Amino acid sequence: MIKKILGVILILLISLQIIAAQESVPADEESVLNEDIVEEIADTVPIVKITPVLPKTGSSIIFIEGEDAVATNFNREPILNYSSSGYRTLQLNQSTGLQGNSVYYADYVFYIEEDAVYEFWYGGTPPGNKDELLPSFSSPFHYKLDSYYEYDVYREDVEVIGGYAPAYYWNYVSDLTLTKGEHRITFEIPERRSFDSKFFFYLDNFFLVKKVNDVRVLEGEIPPVFPEDMDDRTLDSPFKSIEDYEILIRDNPEQSWNYIEISMIYSLIGDYLSSLKNLRKALLLEPDDPYIMLLIAKNLIWKGSFQDGLFLYSDLLKLVPERIDILTEAGKVAAWTGQFETSKELFLGGVELYPENLNLQANLGITYLWSGDSFLAEKQFELVNNLAGDDLLLNKELAEIFEVNGYPDKSIEIYKKLISLYPEDLETRFFLEEAYVQNNQRKNVAA
Repeated sequence: MIKKILGVILILLISLQIIAAQESVPADEESVLNEDIVEEIADTVPIVKITPVLPKTGSSIIFIEGEDAVATNFNREPILNYSSSGYRTLQLNQSTGLQGNSVYYADYVFYIEEDAVYEFWYGGTPPGNKDELLPSFSSPFHYKLDSYYEYDVYREDVEVIGGYAPAYYWNYVSDLTLTKGEHRITFEIPERRSFDSKFFFYLDNFFLVKKVNDVRVLEGEIPPVFPEDMDDRTLDSPFKSIEDYEILIRDNPEQSWNYIEISMIYSLIGDYLSSLKNLRKALLLEPDDPYIMLLIAKNLIWKGSFQDGLFLYSDLLKLVPERIDILTEAGKVAAWTGQFETSKELFLGGVELYPENLNLQANLGITYLWSGDSFLAEKQFELVNNLAGDDLLLNKELAEIFEVNGYPDKSIEIYKKLISLYPEDLETRFFLEEAYVQNNQRKNVAA
């Protein structure tokens, strides 16, 4: 993006000055500007000088969301997941392969600011095992870096430092030596998982961390969803077979974590009843544990027991009312399943506790819209726009919220407003281009 921005700065500045001059000239088809008129305009029309503001740089972390693939055939749309980074994730879960030599893939472009060695990490399902005697509950993957480097990645090749959401783990892949400039990386899923021969892989994000003298450097802004301890390897062991987990539970029935681990395996393979059975045993050992309750609520929703899942979300929010991500997820689940009154109650309770929270306020408006109450929806959208006011960062946050929830048209309105308020902010212009693409308005993207 940086390279692209720098390439259009001059064009932008020239265009703004030309526009300023043209607005003062009558639109007479018969008039022709001669040199004297041009000189007169130059003397009377003030030149608009704009100092372009580029996106923040200088961070040692290059963080790319999985849903920001320039091309992918994982799924038609990213999956909303409020425990993931960016609230969306790419998920591949297919029983059938593709025709010919085609493979499932996700393609990305990113920019490196300086030559260096970088650690390559991703958030998602750990790859499947290469050893066919070991169980594999997800697929291995293959990645291509630019046109000269390809590598197959199995569970034996990565280091896992723990999970941050159900089915999502932080995975360190390898060190990469990268030069300054634009690069392209493609994740391919050419193999099925061994458990049931499905193509199965979740990709929430991937990121690169710069190293100096073989030491990891964390400088600049840290993403909100990021490994807490990048050196923790206490959980770096392949998934066990279901039989092995059952033996662990038999020998250590008082340890709740064993029940949680096997429940995650059952969730990965789609056996939500068995997952719930083990999670309820874990909850007996750890009553009112928020993490276990969240896992139960999610598995109930995945199983299709929406009412029971929402009841548990409500109980969970009484214990941890500060978990806005859980509140938002519960409200969205209620709206998706047509339980609009429950969704309204959740979001209304949320905005009462957190009236400045743009995500809660915007989603309340979306729920009104889905329920057919366009009058209240417009009032709510007006309220949330007033909350954002003319603040650059708040409006960018609000635009992203609308994009995540499938309303790029509202994001376009916000970006247009920001460009008129902050013409020097080049990042907003490229966000507008992305929103046009999402809203199927490619014709409006500047050439």
